[in-house]
Amino acid sequence: GIPIFALTRHQKTVQRLTLYRGVYPLQIAVEHNDHALMNKEMVSELLRRGVVSDGDIVIITKGDLETQGSTNALKIVTVGNMVEPV
Repeated sequence: GIPIFALTRHQKTVQRLTLYRGVYPLQIAVEHNDHALMNKEMVSELLRRGVVSDGDIVIITKGDLETQGSTNALKIVTVGNMVEPV
């Protein structure tokens, strides 16, 4: 299957996500609300950990910060080809 990497700022979320098969939770530090920058930071973290490579396709889902259960965005990116939205 295709691995799911769940990046979160919250240790409690990491602990909960470890219960799901095929989900690999990673805690990251995010200090801002800039979604484009956040996308780049998440992909960079996956690259740094060696779990993705240039040319891989990554699907990013996320919601409003500090709102539980509010996934409202989906973005498909190719690692190495991330460009700023116009």
